[in-house]
Amino acid sequence: NYDFYQNVARGLCHFERDKYIHFIVGMLLAYLLVHVGTGWLHSELLHAMFVCFIITAVLGVVKELADYLLKKGFDGVDMVATWVGAAVGALLCFL
Repeated sequence: NYDFYQNVARGLCHFERDKYIHFIVGMLLAYLLVHVGTGWLHSELLHAMFVCFIITAVLGVVKELADYLLKKGFDGVDMVATWVGAAVGALLCFL
């Protein structure tokens, strides 16, 4: 059991700081959009969660495309970190 937790900790610590920033920004953005979006979209929570996740995911793609066009390089792992953060942020709205 201890080995499992050690492997998880090593895996989490393996990511660059940039990936955590993408995760946190995606999570906060989706969370805030859902809370604003339920009123703005005049819809139920589940619908707002889905729409706001999609908006955040698209923004993650646009950010990486902008990095590519600005010659900073496209990083698919950054994009996925944003998507995972967006999913967690949207799901946190159930709490």
